Amino acid sequence: MVFEASDRVGGRLATWRAEQGLVFDMGATLLAPTGEEFRGLLEGLPEGRRPERIGKWIVPHEGLRVLPGDSARNATPRYAFPQGNHALAEWLADGLDVRLHAAVQWLDRLKGGVGVRGDRFDAAVLAVPGPQALELLETMGERRPIRPDGYRSCLSVALGYPMDAPDLPWFALIDPDQRHPLGWLSLESRKVPGRAPAGWAAIVAQLSARASADWFELQDDAIVERAAGFVGRLFGRGWDAPAVARVVRWKHSQPELSAMFESVNRPGGTVVVAGDGVTKGRVEYAYESGRRAAALLLEGWEGHGG
Repeated sequence: MVFEASDRVGGRLATWRAEQGLVFDMGATLLAPTGEEFRGLLEGLPEGRRPERIGKWIVPHEGLRVLPGDSARNATPRYAFPQGNHALAEWLADGLDVRLHAAVQWLDRLKGGVGVRGDRFDAAVLAVPGPQALELLETMGERRPIRPDGYRSCLSVALGYPMDAPDLPWFALIDPDQRHPLGWLSLESRKVPGRAPAGWAAIVAQLSARASADWFELQDDAIVERAAGFVGRLFGRGWDAPAVARVVRWKHSQPELSAMFESVNRPGGTVVVAGDGVTKGRVEYAYESGRRAAALLLEGWEGHGG
């Protein structure tokens, strides 16, 4: 059984589909498998549900000045789903017992199990950011070596325009040093097919950690104006005035430092912590941490004849 606090599964694997037919990845903007397990998962998806390989590069910028890309760094295959990367979460959740709008605020320690929202379970996996996992563990009287802080916040801004996106050899810009307020820019409608109808452009601007922290409490209109201003400086007249816009605030976007899975989770426990609090902040690592959590629980049950 999956308890999900929001109205959808996936967490930061989030997609906004605007009514104009625009598709924006508001959290994880791409999938870049480096290991065989996650690559095999993507390639093993049913026909018609597999992601598309991104053919364009990611290039750096310095103060909005576009710099040449690195061929070695761009050699890693990158993927995205035409219908939005949230499709991966939807596929993984298919057939599961998912309870939406079901926030978990405490856990009960039970003999040989754990209590969640009044029900008894053999075990629980906490697939939430590290600080939230720590708070839940404390309701059981447990302390584990998880950092209570150390996450960067992120303002993610969707921008839609009634004109075609520039046809460039790159689909995304990144500020490697994160000194400029524009930390990441993704031309969603150039990333993979199916992200925008003809004559429309979809762009996602994600602000740097510092800018996100400084502007986190601003009104949406002010955040959109600043993000669109950067796009206007890049592409010229008209790009500073989007017709469609949305702001998503990620309080726990990326971990600065994560604990080690083995130091947080011990064999034989009934509560296992997964997610980027015990690994790095990428979709692939989050998926692998869930697999490790399952293996740890199965190992414990098999060791006790379960």
